[in-house]
Amino acid sequence: MSNIDDDFVRNLARMWHGLALSDAEAAGIRAILAAQEPIAEAAASAMSFDAEPAGFSRFLEADDES
Repeated sequence: MSNIDDDFVRNLARMWHGLALSDAEAAGIRAILAAQEPIAEAAASAMSFDAEPAGFSRFLEADDES
């Protein structure tokens, strides 16, 4: 189950983009993000990528070498 909820979406929009979302806007964006989350997690797992900054750097370096 996704940890993405309407409050998360509202906070993200406010902090990153300076936007105040309505309930309907937050719910719509949450539905999109929640649907994409398992796909992104599966892709990250298949690429041996983790969310840590050091892991991201290692992933980019490994990709450059191939």
